[in-house]
Amino acid sequence: MPVYKNKNSTKDGRAWQFRTYYHSIEGTKLQKKSVKYFTTKEAEQAEREFLNNIDNFKEIQNEDLTLEKLNIDFMEYRKGEVKETTYDIYKDKIRYLEVLKILK
Repeated sequence: MPVYKNKNSTKDGRAWQFRTYYHSIEGTKLQKKSVKYFTTKEAEQAEREFLNNIDNFKEIQNEDLTLEKLNIDFMEYRKGEVKETTYDIYKDKIRYLEVLKILK
C-alpha cells in the first residue's frame, strides 16, 4: 500500500503518511489520509491496523444483527457505565422498540 513522504514535515520531524481507499457500509468509495509518522514502517503499520479494523467492522456488519440484539448489547454495555436511574429510563424506553425488534 502506498506510503508517502510529505514535503511539509511537522516541527518534530514527522513526514510519512499513508493514503488508502476503502468502501463504506453504504458502498461508497472513501479515502483515508493519515496523520504524519516518523518512519515508513510506522506509517505502514498504522495503515495495516486501519485496514484490519475496517475488515473486522465489515464482518460484524455481515452478521444477522437484529434491533433487539443490538438493544440487549447496548443495555449490557451501559449497565456499569451509568447511574441506576438512567438505566431505568433506558429500560422504560424498550417498549417503544418492541414493534421494530425483528429489523436487521
